[in-house]
Amino acid sequence: MKRMLSFALAATLLAAAVAPVASAGPRERGGRGRAFAGREAGPRARLARKMAVRRHRAHKLLKALELTDAQKQALKEAREGAATVRQDLGAKIRALLEQARKGERTPETRKAVREQVKAAVASARTAVEPSATRFVASLSAEQKAKLAEKAKAHGKTFEEARLVKAIEGMLIAPGRHGRGNR
Repeated sequence: MKRMLSFALAATLLAAAVAPVASAGPRERGGRGRAFAGREAGPRARLARKMAVRRHRAHKLLKALELTDAQKQALKEAREGAATVRQDLGAKIRALLEQARKGERTPETRKAVREQVKAAVASARTAVEPSATRFVASLSAEQKAKLAEKAKAHGKTFEEARLVKAIEGMLIAPGRHGRGNR
């Protein structure tokens, strides 16, 4: 009986000692786990993850189009032509954020900065719109039909304006690791 009680006491103490470790999240255990770049991560990690997802989707879109060599070259030239727009946009956004860091941080100022960043991005999109429109016009009817099929499979419709907007985003997006000319 005494042995059984001592065993039960030891098991209880062991369970009490292990419970905090078992219930700790991945960060408390020293690993990155699911929390990395998720809800518990910092703003830079979330932004990096968001940009990685956008790059991945853009890559999937271009892969689905099965671009010809001439179309790949045209896209590369359009991206190189948009380098100055991309660099100017990056400089504007950095200046806006630096200015915001110096001022008071209130919901109103954050909203104002977000609106200024959105306006800067919209002006950059407007600057690269002719290049994006030319690229979309260079796509063949088969390539557009392929996109229409993919959209239909997802319960959506293919709109050329949305494709132009996606290409605009690709043209003004920074390269990996913030390098603008990639």
